[in-house]
Amino acid sequence: MQKAIAYSRARFIGAAYFLLMLLLLLRCRSAPRLRGLATRASSRYWVQLLAFAPMFILLLGGRRITNKKKGQCLSLKYDQSIQD
Repeated sequence: MQKAIAYSRARFIGAAYFLLMLLLLLRCRSAPRLRGLATRASSRYWVQLLAFAPMFILLLGGRRITNKKKGQCLSLKYDQSIQD
């Protein structure tokens, strides 16, 4: 039972950390800065899209991958995963 409680707390802390990081991205106004870079790159909409979308996906995706990796490590540590 202690192991399950520790696992639950660790997952909650991980989720809270991820939410805090997303709020930090909003607070730092990362998306408008990327949009500004894209509009300076070109006045054409499709070029702006090609500039903005990959940067934004990388910005959010890096945090998502890190969060998934931590979740997998927690699952292995607390014997919640079927993978070894």
